[in-house]
Amino acid sequence: MPVSFQEVADDFQHDGGLRDIYVRDIGIAQWNAVIRAVTSRYRWSYSEDGEACVVPDDAAAIFSARMERSALLTCRIGSMQANCHFFDPTEIEFDIQPSDVSAANFGELTAFMHLLASVAGQPAVITHEGDSNAIMRIDPVA
Repeated sequence: MPVSFQEVADDFQHDGGLRDIYVRDIGIAQWNAVIRAVTSRYRWSYSEDGEACVVPDDAAAIFSARMERSALLTCRIGSMQANCHFFDPTEIEFDIQPSDVSAANFGELTAFMHLLASVAGQPAVITHEGDSNAIMRIDPVA
């Protein structure tokens, strides 16, 4: 998969859609590890129904509560913002604005994806919103 911004720059042109970062085929233990990793390395906020609160220690509690209220974990990755809405307990998904990605901060995006892949032990991919074709794939470090 591409490793330089020049190879994927066209995929980050503004087109009205977001870009989705996925880590698939995971469980609650991997969710917990990813939440701990991103909240220890990045500036972040967590809210339920738009009200700031402390992120629960166990992702199972977030998914249980999702039936009654929305959940949002926002991470600042340099000048980019990645949002996780906790849609699926078997799949981590963060969305980003493609226009926020540039040659200057592309390394920060790939570092974030490396962290997700390494902590979850599964590949991290970035796609166009609603598309299953990967723009880029980062495999976990063995």
